[in-house]
Amino acid sequence: MQNVKEASTNLESLMSNYLYQEIEDDLIDQYKIKKNLYLDTVIIINIVRGIWLYDNISYFNKDSFYSDKTLVNALIFDKRLENISLLPPHQVELSILLEERFLFPKRMPSTKVDEFLNEFVNMNSNLTEKSLDDYFQSINREAKTLYKINYIFETIDWNQRLGYLFDKVLNLEDLPNEKINNIKKGNVFTLLKSKLFTLRPKKIRSNLIDALALAIIHYKLSIFKSKFKKKNNIDIGLELPVFYTNSSILLRAISEIEKSSDNDVSFSYKYNNKKGKEIEIPIIRNEQFLILDSIFSKANRNEALDKFAGEISQLKTHIKIKLEEAAILSSIIGDRESDRIQKEIDSHIDIDFFKEILFDNFVKEKVISSILDYIDFQQTHKNSINNWTLNQRKEITSQLKDKIKDYSKVQENWIISEKDKIDKVQLEIDKEFINIKKELKEGVNNYKLSDEVDVIYGYGLVRFTLGENIYSDIKKIANRLSKDFNDDNNDHFNQIANNLSHSLVYQVYKNDKSEFITALIILWIFQKYDLIEQLCDRFEINNYPTYHLALIHAESILRHSNKFEKVDSIIECLENKFEKNNYNILIGMSRLYFSLWERLNGNPSFPELKEVSYLKKYYNLSDYYYINKSLEYIDKSIRFLEKVKNIDPDKLKRRTDCYFYAINNLIYFTTQAGTIDKFDKLENRVRELARNNEGKIENSRFNDTLSCYYLRKACLSKNKKQFNTYLKRSEEYNKKAIKQSLRSKNNYTITKLIIEDVSLNGFNKTYKNVQSKLEAAQQ
Repeated sequence: MQNVKEASTNLESLMSNYLYQEIEDDLIDQYKIKKNLYLDTVIIINIVRGIWLYDNISYFNKDSFYSDKTLVNALIFDKRLENISLLPPHQVELSILLEERFLFPKRMPSTKVDEFLNEFVNMNSNLTEKSLDDYFQSINREAKTLYKINYIFETIDWNQRLGYLFDKVLNLEDLPNEKINNIKKGNVFTLLKSKLFTLRPKKIRSNLIDALALAIIHYKLSIFKSKFKKKNNIDIGLELPVFYTNSSILLRAISEIEKSSDNDVSFSYKYNNKKGKEIEIPIIRNEQFLILDSIFSKANRNEALDKFAGEISQLKTHIKIKLEEAAILSSIIGDRESDRIQKEIDSHIDIDFFKEILFDNFVKEKVISSILDYIDFQQTHKNSINNWTLNQRKEITSQLKDKIKDYSKVQENWIISEKDKIDKVQLEIDKEFINIKKELKEGVNNYKLSDEVDVIYGYGLVRFTLGENIYSDIKKIANRLSKDFNDDNNDHFNQIANNLSHSLVYQVYKNDKSEFITALIILWIFQKYDLIEQLCDRFEINNYPTYHLALIHAESILRHSNKFEKVDSIIECLENKFEKNNYNILIGMSRLYFSLWERLNGNPSFPELKEVSYLKKYYNLSDYYYINKSLEYIDKSIRFLEKVKNIDPDKLKRRTDCYFYAINNLIYFTTQAGTIDKFDKLENRVRELARNNEGKIENSRFNDTLSCYYLRKACLSKNKKQFNTYLKRSEEYNKKAIKQSLRSKNNYTITKLIIEDVSLNGFNKTYKNVQSKLEAAQQ
C-alpha cells in the first residue's frame, strides 16, 4: 500500500512530468523537433534477460516485477516508445557484458515462476482461449500486470530478444571517432569521470563508459540549446536528446555535478511558456515521464494507436483536470487528498489505457500464446537446458560481432588503454607501498611524534595551504603510524597503508581531492617525492583540478630532481588558471618560488658570508627573479591577511596561523636572500613573530627563522656589543630549533656550524671580512 506521504511526492512528480511531456509535444509540432531517447546499457541487458531477471530460485522478485521500471521495459520492447538509440560507448559495454560477464543462468526457470503465474492464471488447468478470455473480462487493474507478464514471456529465446531489439527497436548510433576524442578531452567528461570514481571507485570500466556516454549526451544537448535559440527557423533540424537510466549512481552523479557551484554543467534546457515564465526541463528522464510519453506523445503515434486517438485524448483530459485540481489546491492540499488524486489518475491510466486500449486490443491474444510457449519451453528443454544456454551464448556473441563490430573494435581500445593505465599505476603503487612499509618499519622507532609537536609546521605542510579537515586527518594518520605500529601490530599498520594506497589509486578521479591530497602528504612526510611526481603526472599541466595539487607536484619535483622547466610550467599554470587574490595561493606561490631559488642557489645562503663573485651576482637583481617574486607574493599575502583575519570569528584561528606562517616566511626568505635594505625593514615583523612564539608550544621552523635572522644581524653589526648580543640570540634559537626538529636536522646543523665559525672568528674578523666583501661586490 502506498504511503500517503509518498503519494504527495509522486503527485508533484507527476505534475512536473506531465508539464514537460506537454511542452515537448507542442515543441515537436511547432518546430519539427525530433526527440531521441537514449538508453543505459543495463536497460537492454534486463530486457534481453526477460523472466530470468525476476527469478531468484528461492523467490520470484515481485517488487522488481511490479515496479514502473518493468513497465517501461515492456513499453520499449513493445515499441510504444520511438526514436530509441544506444550510444557508441554503451554499445561497447553491451558487447563486453554479454561476452565477458554473461548474465544469464544455466538452469531452467524455477518453480517460483510458476507459482507467480498461478496468481493470475491457473497453470494446472487446461488453458483455452475462452477460459482466458472470460478471466480477462474481469481483470481491470490486472491488465497492466498481464501486459508485463506478456513482455517477460513473449520471447523466451535470449538471442531472439536481442535480435528483435537490434532490428525493430534500437538505433545503434554512429559518431565519428574524432568527435568522441574531442568530447573525451572536454571538461564535462572529466567532471563526470571524477564524480563516478567518487561514488563507485572500483568500477573502472563502467565509470569510463558511462562518463563518456553522458558527456556525449551533454554535447548533443548543447547543440540543441544553441539551435533552439534560433527557433524562428523551423527547418534547422532540431534534435532533442533525452536519457533514461534507473541507475541510482548515475542519477546521483548528475545531480551532484549540477548542484556544484564549481561548474555550470547542466542536463536541462530552458523554455518560456506563453505567460513568459521560464521553465527548466531536465533531459534525464524517469519511468513516470516515459509512461506518460508512451500514452500521450504525438511523436509516438502510430497507425495502431491512431484509431484510439479519441479515447487517449479523453484520458488526457481526465488526467489534466485532476492535475489542475491538485495545482489549485496546492497550498492547502493534504497527504490524503494527494493520495486520492494520485489513485484516481492511476486508475484512469490502468483501466482506460492499459486495459481498454493496449491489453484488450493488442495484448490479450499474445499473452495466451506467450504463456503456452513458456510451458512448451519448459517441457522441451527440461533435460537440455545447459546445451540451450551454451548455444544462446554462441549465437548472441556472433550477433554482437555482426551488429556492433566497428565500435567494439575501435572504441574498446581507449577503454582498455585507460583501464590498463590505471591497473599499471595500481601495480606501481602497490610496489611503492612495499617500500614505504619497509621504510616505516625501519624508521618509525627512530622518532616518535610527540603530542607537543605540531606535525603541520614540523613537516613544512603549511606551504600547501590545505584545509583544516585535511590537516586533522594528516595529524591522525601520522600519529597512528608513529605510535600504534610495532612488530605485533602489523595488521593495523597494513590497514593504514592499504587505505592510503586506495586513495592514491582512485581518489585522483574525485572532484573532492581531499583523500588523495592527504595520501600525497603522507608520502611527503616519508620523503617519497618521486612517487608523488608520478601520481601528479596523471594530471595534465594546465589542467589541475585544485591549486594544492599543482603546489605539491612542483615542490616534490624540486625535492628530488632538476626538472626546473617542468616546475616553471606548473608555476605558469598556477598564475594563469587560479585566482591570485587569495592568501592561500599567495602563500603557496611564494614558498614555491623560494624553493626554486633554493635549488638554484643553495641553502642556507647568508649573502654577506658568500664569496665576492656570489655577491656581485647578488647585487644584479635581474638575476634574482625567483626570490623577488617570492618576496612579492608573501608581502601581498600578509597585507591581505591583515585586512581579513579578524573579520570572521569562524576563520580567525586558520587565518591567524596563516598570518604568522607568512610572517615567518617573509623573515626567512629575506634573511636568506633579500637585499640589506629589505633585511633592515624586518625588525617589527621579527618582534611580532617572537611574541607569537612566547608562552606557546614553540615551533622549530619559527625558531630557525629567528636564529638565521639574528645570525645575519650579527654579521652586519658595526660594534662588538651588538655582535655578541645577536650571535647569542641566534645560538639560543638554533638550539631550540634542533631540539624540536621532527625530521632531518641538516639545515639547522649547518646554521649551527656557521654560528660556531662566526663566533670563533669574533667581531673584528667577521666585520672586516663582511665589509671587504661588500665593498668589492659593489665596485
